[in-house]
Amino acid sequence: MEFGLRLPDGSVPRGMHDADVRAALAEGLTMRPLRETLTDTWAWLQAEGDPAPRAGAPSPDTWLDAAAEQRLLDQLSH
Repeated sequence: MEFGLRLPDGSVPRGMHDADVRAALAEGLTMRPLRETLTDTWAWLQAEGDPAPRAGAPSPDTWLDAAAEQRLLDQLSH
């Protein structure tokens, strides 16, 4: 839960996960497993290179508590 969308100003996103997507699904929208999306995104970043951080962007070391990050990494390794 801690590793969610981060907005530049630190605010919490509201409503973005509340959208009714039934019409899109009815028109053929498909969803794929998160692991597949993450794998493809990582491959794309490796091929394209990481973009330079935006000026004023929060430091990555403030994104996630170190203990929570370790729990997440432990879960992903199983």
